Amino acid sequence: MIIFTVAVLISAAACSTEELESADPGAAPSASATLAVSVEPPPPQENTTRADVKFDPCNEVGDSAILSIGYDPRTRQRDDRVEWDLSSIGCTFRMRNEAGRTVETLSITSTNIGLDEWRTRYSEVSREVEIAGRDVIVYQPDTPRVSQMCFLDTAFDVGSLSMSVYVNANYSDSDPCRRVVEVAEILLPQVAGA
Repeated sequence: MIIFTVAVLISAAACSTEELESADPGAAPSASATLAVSVEPPPPQENTTRADVKFDPCNEVGDSAILSIGYDPRTRQRDDRVEWDLSSIGCTFRMRNEAGRTVETLSITSTNIGLDEWRTRYSEVSREVEIAGRDVIVYQPDTPRVSQMCFLDTAFDVGSLSMSVYVNANYSDSDPCRRVVEVAEILLPQVAGA
């Protein structure tokens, strides 16, 4: 699953500040959320022993929600992984500085992997927190290639809702685990009805 999340670091086009400021950051997303850019539909799932993922962050998390956490909705990019019975339907977003450089990348993924599976997999590096009344695990695998990333999972849909934040150390000294918690504190109530 780490490989899935690491694959989110792909470049996307920037948009102007004037266009972003015109959006309403207080509106909640829905299945008919307003999207600055459209994305292709998720791939067909091949699950036989696990349930199909129903929530699609790329089409159900609106621009206003993305703006409310400081990311650029025009960088919306699909990031799905469907392999055998494991399905991850996801989307990535970027935060850019004034020079147009990517400062952070956010991945939001709905999976059919349960929260207890994540707990077991990352038991040695995870910590339990509560965000908006939901049980959440936060973890940063002890691997050099993901040292600038932090992951968060909570029970959702048929499995879990996962978020990760990658912080580009060339342009920011933010702690990715602090950032992913900050993002979840704003986004989870909007997305998961917490």
